Amino acid sequence: MRRSDREVTSEQRIEEIIEACQIIRLGIHDEERIYIVPLHFGYERDDGGYVFYCHGASEGKKINLLKTNGYVGFELDGGYEIIPAAVACGYSSTFYSVIGEGQVSFVEEDAEKIKALQMIMKHYTHTTDWELPLAAVKNTAVLKLVCESMTCKEHN
Repeated sequence: MRRSDREVTSEQRIEEIIEACQIIRLGIHDEERIYIVPLHFGYERDDGGYVFYCHGASEGKKINLLKTNGYVGFELDGGYEIIPAAVACGYSSTFYSVIGEGQVSFVEEDAEKIKALQMIMKHYTHTTDWELPLAAVKNTAVLKLVCESMTCKEHN
């Protein structure tokens, strides 16, 4: 990281930043290009690392690409506010961001899908007792992203 003065290393602060983020963006390799897709997410800590869960349709470009190559880059960000200055090049902004990479797999078991979907709902609603119709669970693709490396940055 070029600006080490902005690096966040506190596990508590990293988790606060992830909690504050609304969207995770996956960068998926598409032969000669990168396909970036924004997704809703939930997460958990697992053996000191992070596991992110996302959901979506069971078909489409994202699913096809992930079946070919599930290794992805990811990004979360937020907290933007412009910091004005007297000259154009002096302008800046506040922000926080998380950038990393990891392996995506597909969650197939209904019980694990339900657990992941509950985590996604918890992230947005802070409620964990949602009733999820089994037919909807079966028709939903659930992605599990095991984070292999990650950095976190913040500018106040």
